[in-house]
Amino acid sequence: MARFRTVLLVSMFWQLLVFGAIPEFHLVAVRIEGTQADVEGIVISELRLPLEKSYSETELFRAMVRLRRLPFVLDAEFRLEKGTEFQTYILVIDIKETKRFFIDSEASVFRISRYSSPDQTEEEVLGRNRLTLGYRTFPSSQSQLYGALSPGITLSERDQEIPIRATGGFAHHNLGGGGRFFNLEAFYSEGETSFGSGEEDEVDGTYLGVDVLYALPLRKSQWLRFGSGARWDETSFQTRYIDFFQNQTTIQRRNNDRDLLYFWADWDWNTLNDHALPTSGMRFKPGLALVRQRTNFSLSQIQKVDEESFIDNRDAIAGFLTYEQYWQFLPRSTIFLRTGIRVARESVETQETFLNFGGPTAEVIEKTEYDFSGGLASGYIFDIFRGVRAEKYGDFRLELAIQDAVERESFNPILGRSRREELTSGIQNVSANLIFRNYWGVLRLGVSYGWD
Repeated sequence: MARFRTVLLVSMFWQLLVFGAIPEFHLVAVRIEGTQADVEGIVISELRLPLEKSYSETELFRAMVRLRRLPFVLDAEFRLEKGTEFQTYILVIDIKETKRFFIDSEASVFRISRYSSPDQTEEEVLGRNRLTLGYRTFPSSQSQLYGALSPGITLSERDQEIPIRATGGFAHHNLGGGGRFFNLEAFYSEGETSFGSGEEDEVDGTYLGVDVLYALPLRKSQWLRFGSGARWDETSFQTRYIDFFQNQTTIQRRNNDRDLLYFWADWDWNTLNDHALPTSGMRFKPGLALVRQRTNFSLSQIQKVDEESFIDNRDAIAGFLTYEQYWQFLPRSTIFLRTGIRVARESVETQETFLNFGGPTAEVIEKTEYDFSGGLASGYIFDIFRGVRAEKYGDFRLELAIQDAVERESFNPILGRSRREELTSGIQNVSANLIFRNYWGVLRLGVSYGWD
């Protein structure tokens, strides 16, 4: 591809000198090579190059960038063949696709230093391992079905978490014509967390959700996206208190049921050159979300008759913005910047009920809360494999990053400061990750250190 690009650049420069215009190529057909499945409809939709029109070399290369953002495409190259008529061309696209079965694996170690008192900090080490096994198929040339199973384990010095998640979805790349994109995804997750310290805690949870996305293409690299989703969560907590003086054990149980419904819309401007491991381009997404949350809590103790219940109803409107930019200043070196902010206004209604010997008593609280969260990350990427080695073995890179995140709850938007200082929190961390990708999937190995 580099050789062809050089020839085209020389040809463009020569024709610019001779004719005073940048050359364009009149496309009459597209031929796709290198794919095992019939994905012509998906490729044509993502190209956004209607036939019987002329395009410059820059437009053709941008079309290849859009193809590389497809999750099943590792690389895409093109060449031009002469058509049957004078000054007409056939665009031939060679696609390197991933396997139908795919793997996404991550193993990382995170050490965090927490401020606990003016003269003391707490150190904690977390280990996280996650494995995703998935499969995708193409029922038609314009759609795909996919599913994945993700077991994982998170370990620390005090607790362990063993979650598992199953995901399935359907995507159509030209629903209703005009390159409109539709995606329907559902997931089910359950997990168990055990804590070991002075007390023994256990948490069991099941989570069910569905998401819908519909995107309208605006320009070559811009989308207007609309989405909605729902979550249904059930979580139970059990805490065992051991009283050595009275030689007895107290068990406290709490059950949480949460229903979440949300709608969102954003403008997605995406020029990244890869969906997973970009080295150039940018992505800018401002948007708005509406959230409705209903949560029921119940708290009881086995040895006592005391019981409490809470009802927490929240309606929120939130504005969010994310931005990421990659600059490749050397063939193997890239620097990046990622940032995002979220501002939300929540209307909260809380009802608390106590059940004791005197009978039930209830208290209702209504209030408005303002939440803010934001983060900034920057770093350096070095491509260990490049050229022939990358084509033979896959992509292999080192990513170094430093990031800062802050979250403020219940702040006053007029005064611009938190009403309760303890609700303002922030964390900073530095990380180093080795990332490898080939036809089978992605493997990440990382270490990081954080402090607050």
